Amino acid sequence: MKLSFLKRGDERPVNAPLEPVKATGGKRRKRRSGLSLGIGHLILVLGFTVATTGAGIYTVFSQYQVVKMGYAIDQELFEYRRALEANKRLRLSISSYKHPSAVQAFADEALDMRQPSNADELIVPDPNLADPTSAPASAVHAPAPKGAEQPAGDKKNQEGEP
Repeated sequence: MKLSFLKRGDERPVNAPLEPVKATGGKRRKRRSGLSLGIGHLILVLGFTVATTGAGIYTVFSQYQVVKMGYAIDQELFEYRRALEANKRLRLSISSYKHPSAVQAFADEALDMRQPSNADELIVPDPNLADPTSAPASAVHAPAPKGAEQPAGDKKNQEGEP
């Protein structure tokens, strides 16, 4: 019986014992197919791919951080310039309030203050009393500016007596 996969000189009977394979004692020939690169090459290619991808991600991330810091610096610069302008306005405002007429105008307009008249009274409680509400407070008329008219009932101040 002939087996079709055997070569011409390899014909043997079906029941014949198999002969042991002889060691050639030398180099073994590796079988290679055209597409097989081996595990080492695969690991090398995967490592290179991972390294390249990591370097790309790092580059993109670092550029993102640079742009983000640029926006933060721009925002801080804007805030700094705004604070400088506010400082200039406040310094100008302070210098304008140092003049006595500006202080009086500000008190009249913004604080709704006015010059006291002769009829205005100032009530001063006696500090020696324990309960200032029980004792009558002494009413003192505000002193009149020179050349102003005194109220009719305030004859003492005209005579020079306190």
